[in-house]
Amino acid sequence: MKKLLLIISTLGVLSGCARTFNADSDKIFFTGQSGAGYIQSISVDESRPNKDELKKITIHGMAYVDATVYYSVVWFDRDHVKLNTTLSKSTLEHLRKNQPFYWSAVAPNQKAVDYKVYISDRAL
Repeated sequence: MKKLLLIISTLGVLSGCARTFNADSDKIFFTGQSGAGYIQSISVDESRPNKDELKKITIHGMAYVDATVYYSVVWFDRDHVKLNTTLSKSTLEHLRKNQPFYWSAVAPNQKAVDYKVYISDRAL
């Protein structure tokens, strides 16, 4: 009976601490002190551009707490060389507890084929 009680209580603790955090580890990076502590889930959807279109991404997720964060998207060419653009500047966002958020970004030009998203508690 003690073992069963121990197993049930352990499962309860583990399920209470479980996160649905599904950030793409090679696309989304947390910096500063906020880290992933503010965000309970996050993912990125990419558009599949036609020949004449620019690549677009949508970053979406849910926050644990009310918080102010900054995000920036850094774009890279096919050789993984960083593209210098003003579009990589930080954008201020206000997260609301248990409310979804949606951020979007468009590639600066046709050369941009890859990206990294940086999220921080201060401007990047």
